[in-house]
Amino acid sequence: MQTLYTMNLERHAQIHPRVLLHQFDGAIDAGNAANLATEQLLTTLPGKAVATFNIDALIDYRSRRPTISYDHGKFLEATHPSLVLELLRDDNGEEFLFLHGDEPDYRWDELSNAIIHLARSLGVTTAMGMAGIPMPVPHTRPTQVYEHGQHVPDDPNHPKTFGYMEFPAAYGNYLELRLGQAGFDSRGVSASVPHYLLRDDFPQSASALLRAIAKSINLALPVGDLEANSITNLNAIETEVANRPEVAALVQALEKQYDKSLDSVLSPPPDLSLQNADLNDTDLDTLTAQLEAFLESNNLGNGPNNSRNATSQGPNRDQPET
Repeated sequence: MQTLYTMNLERHAQIHPRVLLHQFDGAIDAGNAANLATEQLLTTLPGKAVATFNIDALIDYRSRRPTISYDHGKFLEATHPSLVLELLRDDNGEEFLFLHGDEPDYRWDELSNAIIHLARSLGVTTAMGMAGIPMPVPHTRPTQVYEHGQHVPDDPNHPKTFGYMEFPAAYGNYLELRLGQAGFDSRGVSASVPHYLLRDDFPQSASALLRAIAKSINLALPVGDLEANSITNLNAIETEVANRPEVAALVQALEKQYDKSLDSVLSPPPDLSLQNADLNDTDLDTLTAQLEAFLESNNLGNGPNNSRNATSQGPNRDQPET
């Protein structure tokens, strides 16, 4: 039987994390919101590897192949997918665990059991995942963040999305469920991303994710870089929209829907779920296709981000041995 992880800390290392954050690259992440949030954490907070997972036992290389470099007649090195549990310190010096890397293809139950064992043995009580979800919202309005989990209180001031649904699970969803069943305070946050920007970087939603996590589980997380990038990104979108009256009209239709939902009740925040979208008979698919074509033709957004590239850039980061 292959072991699923290797510990990188000394046996008697004294660490006291109460929180486990987790994010897996490969599932739906509109606007690369969770990837951008991951990159922000790894490049701004000091940390070190606690455990590295056996990626050969978890990943189908036919769907996510290693990248290999080639130069003048020879192959130089291969870069593999990865899954790492790191110990980070927030801006106030509090330790927390962050599990990040590629979404596993295999052995979900075994991996979940291993993560549960690690979390318990290290003293974790609270776990939280994050993601970006496409929603019929305009880029000109604040990002709504939806918190979910088996122990999240029914807060009337918290935005609501859907009732009962069935859909193919991402591993982050599955782990949130398993951690909750194991007795942890297991939660998740999902940030709304304009559906016409789902394939582009949308740092506004990444910033909203980190702010929501910080508020929910009392961590001091850095968001300054993301907020600065949000201003630049929104200004670029606004400049292009201003030069295209037909696109501006489509954005205004989304704004009207958003504001109508907001004004319909004083509290809670607006219900912006897809089944409630009413754009004055504007066809949502047509609107989406037009806006996507417009934004892609103007090269707005930077495309998908790979958070693994950030793991070597953080301050004082101890790299796992290969």
